[in-house]
Amino acid sequence: MTEDSAQTASMQLCTNPGRGGVSIISFAGSTRELSRIDELVGKNELRAGDLVYGWLKDRNGHKLDEVLLSAPDNATRILTGHGGTANTLALLAFFREMGFVEKSGVSPDTPTKEANFSDSGLSEILPLCQTEAQVAVILSEFNNPAPDYMRIANALKMRKIALIGAPNCGKSSLMNLLCDQQRALVSEVAGTTLDHVVHHADIGGFYCQLCDTAGFRGNTGAIESTAIERSQELIKDAEVIIHLFDQSRPLSEEDQLALALLAGKEVIAVINKAEEPDNLTPSLEKFPLISSYLAENKVLPISCHRTEGIELVQKQLIEKLGGALLTLCL
Repeated sequence: MTEDSAQTASMQLCTNPGRGGVSIISFAGSTRELSRIDELVGKNELRAGDLVYGWLKDRNGHKLDEVLLSAPDNATRILTGHGGTANTLALLAFFREMGFVEKSGVSPDTPTKEANFSDSGLSEILPLCQTEAQVAVILSEFNNPAPDYMRIANALKMRKIALIGAPNCGKSSLMNLLCDQQRALVSEVAGTTLDHVVHHADIGGFYCQLCDTAGFRGNTGAIESTAIERSQELIKDAEVIIHLFDQSRPLSEEDQLALALLAGKEVIAVINKAEEPDNLTPSLEKFPLISSYLAENKVLPISCHRTEGIELVQKQLIEKLGGALLTLCL
């Protein structure tokens, strides 16, 4: 953005920056500058009267917030995102980096309000922390004269992880081990998990949501089909997928159904029941996605029964999330 265009591209916070359900930011500028916002929400240039829903993403495609974007006229955009101190200031910081100039309003970032808002912001943000690492990051940022609210928002973000695989391959057992407690029912009967099971855990300092999905089956009843559809939605939203295979049996139809959903996802391939005879690897080698993991020795052998190799899965998860939170943010 040039200096001249930056003067005509402005933003104003229209809601209180503290506790609240939504944050509303209005933008004014030329059609060219406003179209940059449209593109970040994944839309073509909006016309006057348009209202669209989408994910606001940064230049690298990382999701920042789930938003509504409207165009009251060709010179204005109204963005409605989630509220709260951390998210509101992260949105303002993001658009400030894009070159939008803040107009006076209820924005907290004017010099006269900065100190008081920082105090209230800390009291509102700390209760949102779910891990010790998050607390450390927040306290470190608020010790700075100018806290990095984008960094704070990233530290508080819940990271979604989905476990997929054929029925009875050990997903529930692995989730219990990753969470270090019994959260999912474990049984020798295939298909015990008829719906997804969700639990939260501290992994590398990140607050993670782990979803033990219903196993994929080729022939299902109505209840199982509904559960599998829900699992597919969870997979779409997940940041990292743990794809679990059963070493004691060849690649199944259920495994193949799951493989079809992994394009473009961050995947950790794990082979459970490593203590059993290896009947799986020959059939896995037929599939390019898994073959590449095999060739690079990126398939992790584990034994949930013997609790062996679980630390390898945890290490891979942390790497896929970008590294331990304290290392990233401090």
